[in-house]
This record gives sequence, C-alpha cells and structure tokens, in this order.
Amino acid sequence: MSANIKNISDEILRIIPKNSNCIEIAPGRGDLIFALINHINFMYSIDPSLSSLEIGQIKNLEHIKDFLATTPLNKKLPNLSTALYLDIYLNIFTPQKLS
Repeated sequence: MSANIKNISDEILRIIPKNSNCIEIAPGRGDLIFALINHINFMYSIDPSLSSLEIGQIKNLEHIKDFLATTPLNKKLPNLSTALYLDIYLNIFTPQKLS
C-alpha cells in the first residue's frame, strides 16, 4: 500500500462513522477499498473499467461494473452513509477542512 493511500484511508477512517456503508466511485484497481474494507461495515464500488475487475470477491463488497450516471443508486445502495471519490480527495487533500 502506498503512503498516499495509507494517509488518505487513515484520514477517512477518522472522519466517517464506525460501521459505515460506503461507496467508492471509480476505484480503479481498488487500492482505497483494500485499505478500508476491514474497517467498515460494507463497501460498494462503481466503475465500468476493466481494471476494476481486479478487485475480486470480498465478502463485504459489492462491485457494480457500470457508469455512475446510468446506475440508479438509490435502488441499488440501501443505507449508504459515505461516498468516496479518490481522485477528488487527492486533489483537495486538506484533511483539516474535511472535519
């Protein structure tokens, strides 16, 4: 795990409620998912790319291989508490302003 992913996942875990149900939008290979998955209740991911298929089967993860704009999230994702988009997080990495 890269130092960036470790720092970001630590900050996310500090901010989100324990036992959160999260979604990561465009997770790519799933680096952030792997960093968070054992610390949250359930993770959804949505990404149409082939690289997202590398994430594999994880018991508390549902991967949706689709585009965000075409997926009716309110029907597929009950009880969602936190949405994550790593690309945006990397660009605005100012944790003090997130809390």
